[in-house]
Amino acid sequence: MVAIRPSVKATAPIIIIGGHYDSVAAGPGANDNASGTAVVMELGRVLALRYPKYEFRFIGFGAEEVGLVGSTAYVQALTPEERQRVVAMINIDMISVGDTLYIGGSSGLTRLAFNAASEVGVSNVAGMPADIANASDHAPFAAAGMPVLFLNRENDPNYHRATDTLDKVLPKNLEMVGNIVIKVIENLSGN
Repeated sequence: MVAIRPSVKATAPIIIIGGHYDSVAAGPGANDNASGTAVVMELGRVLALRYPKYEFRFIGFGAEEVGLVGSTAYVQALTPEERQRVVAMINIDMISVGDTLYIGGSSGLTRLAFNAASEVGVSNVAGMPADIANASDHAPFAAAGMPVLFLNRENDPNYHRATDTLDKVLPKNLEMVGNIVIKVIENLSGN
């Protein structure tokens, strides 16, 4: 599922904001990853008329849980010109449940995200643990040389379990991540 908000210029820099919409058979997937796709969709609404110098692509990736199939196929379908235009691929995956928001990815975007978290008042953030740093839909973009940012709350006791249900989702954490992404875009654009 892809929604594109075009820019005023056909050759504008591209910002991709995505998250996977599939889950595992063992769990309903409220945090993994309805939380991420909900934020992607809300950002689509909020950013519809903002930052016209960018082309935004809001993507719900399929088949993340079985090997990053959807994001890999999307990256393979990008033209060389599109790949060069991508200034950020922001992956939002499992961001509602857990004490710590982990930030990882390309050094420049990671730095912007840590600064953004501080600016919007989110204090419990840390660098992405190495064991999950490439375990989501941003990885194919990074492997193809595009800048990426990965936002995740990895310490969810309901991960891939039947207890990954809507009642565990904390709306305040979704709002925090949305605000961080907006601040990253604002700082990236120099506004």
